[in-house]
Amino acid sequence: MKEFTQEYRQEMTNKYPWLALHDARTKKPMDAIWAEYMPQGWWWSFGEQMCEELDQLIHKYNMEDFYYVCQVKEKYGELRWYDEGFSSDGWDEYCEWLKKYENMSWETCAICGEPATHTEVGWVLPVCEHCKTESAKKREDN
Repeated sequence: MKEFTQEYRQEMTNKYPWLALHDARTKKPMDAIWAEYMPQGWWWSFGEQMCEELDQLIHKYNMEDFYYVCQVKEKYGELRWYDEGFSSDGWDEYCEWLKKYENMSWETCAICGEPATHTEVGWVLPVCEHCKTESAKKREDN
């Protein structure tokens, strides 16, 4: 699986400035991107496509100076994408974009990015057969 190298973080920040984490106190960009907080399987499966589509919406509705991400995570097995809101002019398109990827997250293994065939119990998480087996082995070893 790919990794979030310094070069990759910089490439993504240059391409999508709104994806950069900012220090809450100073508002300065940090050495991280919100993508790192998304389950890796989702990011490497559809994260870049997701950002490209969102970036097109941001430009379409002239949100370049206003849009930024507040938090990205998994919750109850689904992608959660929190931001400072979107233009009312493009709200319907934005909601369609977000719903598309929330639904995709349910169908994609959060660990490796392959199609999900199971949902882990205890921590609700969509996983593929391989990752489910590996997870069970780790639990047995502990």
